[in-house]
Amino acid sequence: MKFKTFTILAILAAPLPSHAADKVLNGGDACERRFKEVRGDLTSWIQKGGAGALTFAKGQNAEAYAPSMLGWIRDAKVSCTSEKLRVGATEKVCVNETNGRGDARITCQREAFLALSVNEQYRLTHHEYAGLAGFESNAGEASSYVLSDQLTGYLDSYATKRLTVKAKASATDALDRNFQDFYGKYEIVGCAVTTDFPAGSRELNLCDVAVLAIERNNMINSPIASLSAISVWNKKPDMYGSVILGYSSCQLGYGTVDCTPGNYSAEIPMEPTPKIFYSTRIAKAGGTTFLDISIEDTREVTRFEKWSLVLKPYTGPLPPPISGTK
Repeated sequence: MKFKTFTILAILAAPLPSHAADKVLNGGDACERRFKEVRGDLTSWIQKGGAGALTFAKGQNAEAYAPSMLGWIRDAKVSCTSEKLRVGATEKVCVNETNGRGDARITCQREAFLALSVNEQYRLTHHEYAGLAGFESNAGEASSYVLSDQLTGYLDSYATKRLTVKAKASATDALDRNFQDFYGKYEIVGCAVTTDFPAGSRELNLCDVAVLAIERNNMINSPIASLSAISVWNKKPDMYGSVILGYSSCQLGYGTVDCTPGNYSAEIPMEPTPKIFYSTRIAKAGGTTFLDISIEDTREVTRFEKWSLVLKPYTGPLPPPISGTK
């Protein structure tokens, strides 16, 4: 996230503000210490050539990435604050800025950064530097994580997780690595859908599902697997099925799968020309999971469908089925 200015609550911050008042005495700031631990591991991983396995956007490459990222990692100042950080109306965990001299600072909200999972800490730390280096972009309050989403596929567990240099992993491995944190049953506590499919033409509307399961499904006689949202308990009778969230043959990142035309890396079995495209993003915040799904169906007339779901883990017994539910 690269921004010229940012706000802390409603107070306009001066360029490169000092957050000395937020320092924690006797041992330093745990947030800054953790950020710098991840930064140090990221530095080592880049220096050892780890970025060579990343998939770069057109016009980008590992040769340009490494010196630019290492330069920003070396020069950008890091601090944490107890105040909330906002870009426009959107609350952020971390923000970065540069002043007129080109000096850079990354600022993180202390409690929010420390509350992130290890994967998300690595993803966000990388994103801040990739934004400064111009390898990931933001448009207003939105951000691009095209490289950062891939990064967590290179985390291995030691006493804690650390980045390792690997050859490009197989798509099947990447599906589990990037989504196994999200496998399981969920109660849908919030749902919105935008669609131009004719009413009644879709087998399953996720907003009519009470409990769903996010699962991997291996395809018969194929190395390709799919990620699916499967109805477990439904609000309406005679309604069942699943929604495909994407395929392992598509571009994958932590919590994301992009099956748009430019991101297919292999053909789907029995369909040499893909005609249905999926783009999915799953993210966790505390005990809540957010699932956004976009589907484009070009088989006859091009139609779109977009879901935004708010999910809570479901571990209790299933409610009694509605009469007539299969």
